[in-house]
Amino acid sequence: MEYLPLAKIIALFFYIILGLIIARLVSNLIEKIFKRIELDNSLKKELKINIKITKYLKYITKYFIYLITIVLMIEEIGISTSLIQKIFLGILIIISILIILSFKNIIPNLSSTIYLKITNKFKKGDQIILNNTRAKIIEIGILETKIESNREIIFIPNIKLRKLIESSQKF
Repeated sequence: MEYLPLAKIIALFFYIILGLIIARLVSNLIEKIFKRIELDNSLKKELKINIKITKYLKYITKYFIYLITIVLMIEEIGISTSLIQKIFLGILIIISILIILSFKNIIPNLSSTIYLKITNKFKKGDQIILNNTRAKIIEIGILETKIESNREIIFIPNIKLRKLIESSQKF
């Protein structure tokens, strides 16, 4: 077994420290910038999306820099980067497939929410008829709409509400 020379060990240590510092600085900077422009508040106000996207962008940036640091360390050790690239590519493909499968119901509901907001056919307080029953829209959320029918609160996925719109009436 071949041991790493002292210069490579020092370089690896340097990469670790530098990667941690840069990741923290850049992710905190991104968080401050997006908080300053009030990205979360704008999304909540304009699109009625209550997601703390600033926090997610901060962590995505931090972990991306960690990934770059790991790749630089692997190159410094002398391991073939083509093998590492293939492993990372495989992991990214698996993660992408899992994400797509987990969003299969979310994406149609989000697109229906955008359709409902853009067309403005229905809004909070509107009276509608669903399945020959009068109902009142209480709230249109990101993925589902809350309605009241016969003093009962019902949550309908926005994709179903969009389909029901075509066969329903608004009074």
